[in-house]
Amino acid sequence: MRGGGGGRGGRSSPWEQPTKEGEQRPRPPVKKVLKRFWPFIRPYVWAIALGTAFVILAEGLRKVQPLITRYLVDSVLTPVIRGPWSVPLYDRSLRLLGYALAYMLATSAAGALISRFRMYIMQRAGAAMVLDLRLYLYNHLQKLSLNYYESRQTGEIMSRVTGDVDAMENLITHVSDHLLTDVLSIVITLVILFALSWQLALVCLIPVPLLLVLMWRFSKVIRPIYRKIRDRMGEITAKLQDNLAGIRVIKAFHTEADEAQRFERENREYFAMQMNGVRLWTGAFPLIRFVQGTGGLMVTAVGGYMLLQPHPLITLGDLFAFTAYVGQLYEPIGSLFRTYDVMLRSAASGERVLEVMDEQPEV
Repeated sequence: MRGGGGGRGGRSSPWEQPTKEGEQRPRPPVKKVLKRFWPFIRPYVWAIALGTAFVILAEGLRKVQPLITRYLVDSVLTPVIRGPWSVPLYDRSLRLLGYALAYMLATSAAGALISRFRMYIMQRAGAAMVLDLRLYLYNHLQKLSLNYYESRQTGEIMSRVTGDVDAMENLITHVSDHLLTDVLSIVITLVILFALSWQLALVCLIPVPLLLVLMWRFSKVIRPIYRKIRDRMGEITAKLQDNLAGIRVIKAFHTEADEAQRFERENREYFAMQMNGVRLWTGAFPLIRFVQGTGGLMVTAVGGYMLLQPHPLITLGDLFAFTAYVGQLYEPIGSLFRTYDVMLRSAASGERVLEVMDEQPEV
């Protein structure tokens, strides 16, 4: 239960001030949230740097495979198909095919091994950051005055120190890791696409502005919803903790049914907020997939037209490789969309943690 009408335990955060009905309380930008948590991230920059090196290696190996496919189609398979067939040509093509497949298998195995080490390093760094942050918050809470605890529910404080801090782990384990991978993949893929055919590369980029607009619109709408969801979960946790702590009083006054109705009502409101976020999510991501699919169709159509000309501007191997690289271009763009969504969720939790960190002990 909340304490009596005691004053606030020290200076309150500007983000925690009450607002009028329907008014949006000010929120710090994501950049500011990340800046405030930089002291907790800084000790693990080495892990991020090492993860970046592994990303470069893994992406380099991954980008080679479509080029091998291009070589197989143009220099190994096409000569045999065109003929005239001969035993030396057959033996040569079969030998080169074996070499190419062996190299592709080796690069896939090396990429999987590198990814394993990268994921372990990033996951360990994220868990260590959460450990440091939770210990800092616990020591900080011990320094706050009693007025701070009298004006807040214990469960609400626990929700911020446990659930919200755990969500912050995504800043390293998901956001940092995937952000580096996706950005690097996009840059390398674009360089290769323009080297293969600048005309087809420009066709690939046609859907990108629309994808960016969709990302911007989604983030603008979804971020306040994520914050409300985190706030409501904190309220439910606080209600549950208060009821369990005061279970003797509840049983003594026979208010079990009333408390159950209140708990059900709060959970149903939380469910409604969740479904609001789910509706936005399920509406945005299929649309993203559709836009990506139209980009692939445009590349196939234009590439096929270029290949069918009397003097083709590309080879069949180029089209095979280009189709593979189109997927490798749109896939990280969609992943960036999902990563940004996770970053917004982490920022919503980070705001709640910062509200605790901004509390100052009474002098």
